[in-house]
Amino acid sequence: MTSISNKPVFQATLLQLAVAPENIRAGDDVDSEIDELAETLLAGQIQPLLVRAGGEKCLKDWLILDGRRRFLAYELLWQDGRIDNEFSIDCILCETPEEIAAAAIVANSARLEITKADYLLAVHRLMSQFKTPEEIGRILGVDAGAVRQVARLGSLDKVFLQAFKEDRISLKGLKQIARLKDADALSELKQRLEGDGEIHDYQLPDATRSALTAQSRLLDVFSLEDYTAAGGRIESDLFGELPDQLLDGQIAFDRWMAATQPIAGLLAEQGLQVHHMVVTAGDPPGTVALDYNYDSGSTYPERMDTDNAIESFKPSLTAALAANDRAAYIEALKDQALKRLDHAKVVAQPQAPVAAVVTFSQYNGLTIKFYADQAEYKARLKAKQTAPDAPAIRNSLVNRLKLPHARTRVDVQSYGTLLHQKVTSIAGKALACELAANPTAALDTQISAQFQQCLLHSYNSDSTTNLLKLSVGRIISLQRIDADDIRRPLVDRLKAWRDQYTASGLYPFEWVQSLDMTAKLELLALITALQVDTFEQKKQRAPPRCPRRGRPYRPRHRPRYPQAL
Repeated sequence: MTSISNKPVFQATLLQLAVAPENIRAGDDVDSEIDELAETLLAGQIQPLLVRAGGEKCLKDWLILDGRRRFLAYELLWQDGRIDNEFSIDCILCETPEEIAAAAIVANSARLEITKADYLLAVHRLMSQFKTPEEIGRILGVDAGAVRQVARLGSLDKVFLQAFKEDRISLKGLKQIARLKDADALSELKQRLEGDGEIHDYQLPDATRSALTAQSRLLDVFSLEDYTAAGGRIESDLFGELPDQLLDGQIAFDRWMAATQPIAGLLAEQGLQVHHMVVTAGDPPGTVALDYNYDSGSTYPERMDTDNAIESFKPSLTAALAANDRAAYIEALKDQALKRLDHAKVVAQPQAPVAAVVTFSQYNGLTIKFYADQAEYKARLKAKQTAPDAPAIRNSLVNRLKLPHARTRVDVQSYGTLLHQKVTSIAGKALACELAANPTAALDTQISAQFQQCLLHSYNSDSTTNLLKLSVGRIISLQRIDADDIRRPLVDRLKAWRDQYTASGLYPFEWVQSLDMTAKLELLALITALQVDTFEQKKQRAPPRCPRRGRPYRPRHRPRYPQAL
C-alpha cells in the first residue's frame, strides 16, 4: 500500500467510474451510512479512490478497486442535484498485477470492517481473472496453499457465503460444504439456507464418514508406498484438517489380503478350515462360534490363562507398529494367532475348533474368530439337557417354548441391534401367549418375580432368573420389623423360605417350579401379606391466616359445630 499511496493523483469524472468486479464488496447493498459519508465528502475528499483501467470491452474508463462507498456517496449527491456528472474525483491508478491485488484485498482502517466472507470472495475473484495462488500469496504474505483454500471457499454458491457472512453457518460448516461432492445434498442445503435459514455443524452430512483414510488399520500390515506402487490413488484434504483418503479401496483390500495370507496359511496348516476375507460374510455353514454364548466344558481359570497369553503380545505388536517394522508386526501376529488357537481349544472343550475366519476390523485390525462343529455341539447340549441330573430349568417353560424364527439375510451392515429388538419383541409376545394358556406356569412366573424383587431385591435381566419385570407394591425389608411386631411370625416363615431357596442352589424360577401347589400358595400369601403398607400419615389442617395482619385467624364467637381434628 505504501508504493500505491506515493503514486500521483489524477481526476476522473463520475461518468467515467464504476465498481470493479474484484472489489471486495462489489455485490453488497448500499448501507445506511452512505448519507452521512456524502455530507462528509462535500467538505472535501481526503482519500483518493484506487482504480484500474477499464479495458477495451468495458464501458467505463476506470474501475474502482478501493472506494466503493465513496463512489456511491458521490452518486447519491449527483441524484440529489448537489453535484453534476462532470464532477472531478481524485483517483490513483493501479497498473501492475501486484498493485491491483493489494488494492482489492488490503483494507484501510477508514473503511467498514472486512468480514471473512468478503475476503473469500475477493480472493476468488482475483484467481478467476488473472492471478495465480503463488502471486496472490506473495502479495498478501501468505502461503499459496492458504490462498487455494480461501479461493475454494469463495467459489461456493453465494447463498452459502451470505449465510456465513450473517453467522447462520460456521467456518467449519462452510469447509464441510466445500468437501461435499453430492449435488443433491448441496441443493438441499442451499434450500435450507435461503431466506433466514440456519444450519448447525452437526446437521451437515459427513463427506468422509464412509471413506477409507490413511489412518485405517488396514495400513497396519502394508504401507502407503505399497498402495501407490500398485496403482492406488490418494486424495488430500484441501484444508489440511482431515487424513488423506484412499480412493481405490479394492487395491487396499488386495494389499491387506496379500499381507495377511501367511497368518491364514499358518492356521490352515493346523488342520482348520480357514475363511480369509476383508469383510466378513457371516459364520461358516455348519459351525457354532466359540464366543461367550458357547457352553464350554473348561473352567474359568483355564480360559484366563490362555487369554493372558494372547494379551502378552500387545507390547511387541505396539513396538513393531511404532518402529514402522511391518515384517516384525506380521511375525508377532503369527505367534499370537497360535496362542489364539490354544485359547480356542480350551474354550471348545470337550470339542475342538474346526474352522477360523481371518478378517478385518476397523477398531482391532486383524481379527481371528474360531468355530466348532454345530451338529456335534447340538448333540452334546441335547444329551446334557436330557441327563437324569440335569437342572429343572432345562425342562421348564423357557426351554419348551417354541419361538418363531425370522428368515433374515446375513447381517454385515450393523443392523444387528434392530434385528435383535425385533426378534426379542416377537419372542416376548409368544411367551405372553404361552403363559396365558398355561396358568400354572404363569403363577410360577408371578411368584418367582415377586420373590426376587421384593425379598431378594434383584432386578437383573437374565431370562433364566427374571422372566417378567413387575411393578410390585413395596420392597420387603425383614430387618426393619421389630421382634415384638405382630408380623414377626410372618417374617420368620419368609426367612425360612429364603434360606430354603439359598440352600437349593437353583434359580428363583426353577426353585418355585420345584415346589408343590400348597407351598407356592403359602409363599405367595406371605409375600402379599408383608407388602401391605401399614403406615398411616395423619394430616391436621392448619388454621387460616388473617389476610390483613398475617396472624392466625381466631373467630370471636364460639363455632356452632366442633372443629374436626
